[in-house]
Amino acid sequence: TFSFEVTKETVLAGGYFCPAIKAGVTFDKEDKPLFYLDFENVFLSKDAEETIMNLANKEYISNIEIKELKDIADQHHTVIYFKFRNVSFYTCSFKPEGDTGFQSLVLSLK
Repeated sequence: TFSFEVTKETVLAGGYFCPAIKAGVTFDKEDKPLFYLDFENVFLSKDAEETIMNLANKEYISNIEIKELKDIADQHHTVIYFKFRNVSFYTCSFKPEGDTGFQSLVLSLK
């Protein structure tokens, strides 16, 4: 589950916010599949980055890489690449998080 919170420089109105997220599969240099999550204008705290990197200790994850990129429109992207072991199916869903106004991304693997 990926949870989000607003930074002190941001003002939000309304509710059920979630950043723009792309999920999909690409291939590494050895033509092995890499699952990725691309978060637009999301910045990881050091704690969040450490938590994500610790997922590499799970038996179904063989590698994790985090990249910070800018697109052609100068939008910041945090992209997390996962190399899975024995995972043949994934799905993403969203769930509201209390009264924060945010939705969390839930990644389920099979």
